[in-house]
Amino acid sequence: MTFRKTSQKVHVIIPAGGRSLRFSGDIKKQFLVLGSKTVLDHTISAFLGVENLVQIIVALPEADLKIHEKENHDKTVRFVVGG
Repeated sequence: MTFRKTSQKVHVIIPAGGRSLRFSGDIKKQFLVLGSKTVLDHTISAFLGVENLVQIIVALPEADLKIHEKENHDKTVRFVVGG
């Protein structure tokens, strides 16, 4: 993914609170593993490469937050209840 260069501070919000109702399966789409990482982790990784990144905020339902926030992420990634 290519992003244009900017001198401004960048904040990213990733809404990941979907229930995957149209996605048939036992696992929510954002937690589906592609390769060695979940779809959500691929998304987070893509934004970690943005120049002047200040923080990434990932909004998840409370039940999912407790599971996902335990994973080891860059210090710029913060998980919050939302969705």
